[in-house]
Amino acid sequence: MKHITLFILLAISSLLVNAQGWMWAKHFNGTGSNQPVSISQDNVGNYYVYGNFKNQVTQDAITLNSYNGSQDIFLAKYNPLGEVQWLKQIGGTGIEIAYSLSFNSDYSSFYITGNFNNTFNIEGTYLNTIGGLDVFMAKFSANGTLDWAKNVAYGTTNQTSSGICIDTDGNIVMVGMFLNNVSFYGGVYTLTSQIPSVRQNFIAKFNSSGIPLWSKMIDGDNAASYIRSVSTNNNEYYFSGQYMGTLDFGTSSITNSNSNKDGFVYKTNTNGDFQWVRKISGSNYDEYIIKHVQDGTGNVYTGGYFYSSSLVIDSTATVTSNVAINNHYSGNSDIIILKYSSDGTLQWVKAYGSNKNDVISDIYTTQNNVLFTGSYSDSINFNGFNLLNSGGSDAFTAVCSSSTGIVSSALKAAGPNNDYGKTCFYNSNERNFVTSGEFFSTSLTIGSYT
Repeated sequence: MKHITLFILLAISSLLVNAQGWMWAKHFNGTGSNQPVSISQDNVGNYYVYGNFKNQVTQDAITLNSYNGSQDIFLAKYNPLGEVQWLKQIGGTGIEIAYSLSFNSDYSSFYITGNFNNTFNIEGTYLNTIGGLDVFMAKFSANGTLDWAKNVAYGTTNQTSSGICIDTDGNIVMVGMFLNNVSFYGGVYTLTSQIPSVRQNFIAKFNSSGIPLWSKMIDGDNAASYIRSVSTNNNEYYFSGQYMGTLDFGTSSITNSNSNKDGFVYKTNTNGDFQWVRKISGSNYDEYIIKHVQDGTGNVYTGGYFYSSSLVIDSTATVTSNVAINNHYSGNSDIIILKYSSDGTLQWVKAYGSNKNDVISDIYTTQNNVLFTGSYSDSINFNGFNLLNSGGSDAFTAVCSSSTGIVSSALKAAGPNNDYGKTCFYNSNERNFVTSGEFFSTSLTIGSYT
């Protein structure tokens, strides 16, 4: 069954809980698969959706066809009513992979990043790979006009990017991975792994023109270590992901105690120099930190899922939390959400799960609420909001308090087969949010929409 991207808006009142409900729903039709990876919003309420597609995809009256049936990238803009304003195709002779979209602080421009091989066309600008997969970055004005596009990370093998963020000075901070070596745009900065057979993580900073300012390798001894997410607050940078074995941050390192993956969150200054790290460790299976976000005062909200029967979570650099976090059914995944202050002190931790696999895919925060989306495989209870399972995996979106972590709303999008929530975004007025995902079911029920 093909993937069909769904695009949903929810109206939510912070005062009237019963007023919650889906306002509208849209989906991409197509002959192949299509998947959203990032959603953002400008300061006048327009939505920007960034993702991947194969073969053909249609949104409203606009149809795109991928080159040679391979995977290409789509970039779409919608007005606040969900009406498509434009739909762009980014692609070439090889495979292209979308990863991240982020606005600058005044919403005049946004940046996208992803991977490509062979020859790559972005709005008439052509890029070519040096080795295997390379990393591109492009800057657009809010009206969709391309400012520039560059091959910003390249080497003899594969380089990938998993995310970017924009600081208050307009600089771009990127996280990614490489094998053997990686050079950054212009060739001034190059990183070389001491263990050529092991993928390494990098963090890098660029100015608003895409010129690199610095790069650092986060050295590890296991290819399973993966920095997935980056954010900024007051020009301090925060990173998160999972690791196996040892991960070296330069002046500090972490090592897990078993042969499974554990999670981490760490902070640097504007030069990428280590400040602190906190671990989320499991007893017997893998843990995955998928993404973190920050509010206006620097608190860090982290989302992921865990398979272990129990977790040990750092409260500070020397103290672990005494809150018991236990899996509903060890070996299957449960959802976890944590809040740290800007100095790395744990504020709260919440876990939700069923007797089957439940995962979180995205998380977003405003000053008062935290929004998260993902999927669940059996009936699940979010603090009294009981979501029944309709078959396979169902998509969910939930809202919790940023101060307590207590869920105040949870809704689902469900069909008889597998359906997944992928991305989410909250309006600045904290009354509306957008979530997107993909479904394999022949039909999908979203409130009163099918």
